[in-house]
Amino acid sequence: MSDNLLMLLEMMEEALGGDLQNSINKIVSLISKMAPEAKIIKQNKNRTEITNTGSRADRSEIITFLSKNISNKLDNYDIDFYSGTTSGGSSDIRVIIKDGEAIKYQIFLKQGNVGETMSSTLFELNLVNALNKDIVDYEPNPGAGTQFQNLADSVIESLKNKEVLDGNRFSKLKQDDAVLTKMYSEFGVKSREPKTDIISEDGTVRISVKKKGGQFISAQGNETAAVIKSVLDKNTKLADKLTSLIKDYFSYDKGYSTLKGNTPEEKNKIRTIRNFFLKRFTNFMGGDFTEKIAIEALTGNNKFEDKKSKPNYVLVWDESGNGTFYTMEDFIRKSLPNIKLGVRGRGGTRGLALRGQF
Repeated sequence: MSDNLLMLLEMMEEALGGDLQNSINKIVSLISKMAPEAKIIKQNKNRTEITNTGSRADRSEIITFLSKNISNKLDNYDIDFYSGTTSGGSSDIRVIIKDGEAIKYQIFLKQGNVGETMSSTLFELNLVNALNKDIVDYEPNPGAGTQFQNLADSVIESLKNKEVLDGNRFSKLKQDDAVLTKMYSEFGVKSREPKTDIISEDGTVRISVKKKGGQFISAQGNETAAVIKSVLDKNTKLADKLTSLIKDYFSYDKGYSTLKGNTPEEKNKIRTIRNFFLKRFTNFMGGDFTEKIAIEALTGNNKFEDKKSKPNYVLVWDESGNGTFYTMEDFIRKSLPNIKLGVRGRGGTRGLALRGQF
């Protein structure tokens, strides 16, 4: 067991009492055998969080190892092994120590810097592989890595109401295929990344891929201004005034993109500016303004000239291998009650950004 784990366990021993601490020590000792680089990042009387325990597959192996070596009983406590997904789509893997029905303690396994990390964008190619699994002459793409192909296969296999997918050949839609509208170009928008991630060969099925709990918009000043302009197109004077403010105050030079290094007074001013814009985005022109922003951000209806860049379906996946397939209309209707907008810095010299999470 590493010095870090041993020292922290000794510090907790007095607080928790003998039997419970003995159970925790035994479980942590077994974890350290499977994950030599593991270290405790948080520990109190209710829980221990251990990082550097590896990828989801690695942590699942640890849970299997623990269940074989501990079974469901240890030092008069009942032991449960949980492997699931948080509401945000991240993996949730832990050991639960119980006294009857009462939870006495929990040990959470975190990936940390050990194990494979995955690019969500490249993972879309793994999903393409899974969708084309029955296409005879299809050559699979490595995507985010062949180690993630089983996850992609599970996501596609779990989908319901996927009749439109059957028999189609799919590919990843490239940025080079997208054409910006004149309005977005005039606002200085450069990114031509399509809202469609995966497209059928005949172009009738255009899929936006979202990881559960992910963002649907993270737009800097120019693109935020273009989005607002597009949803206020019937009120040109108002749109021009608000978009002018966005382009000015969202710029990095204005100094509102970071709180770090500022005085308390300056931080309050920055928060006031951010809240000013957030209130306009959420409550401006009636209750449907947030909905209009979400629709534009998800579909790109006013951003792209070409039809293929505008998705008509959404595929939501999580790290447990679950997937849900929606029409765009159904996804927007289901997501609207949970949408959260925010105005925050993008880091570096990129200024403020409008962010939206579902």
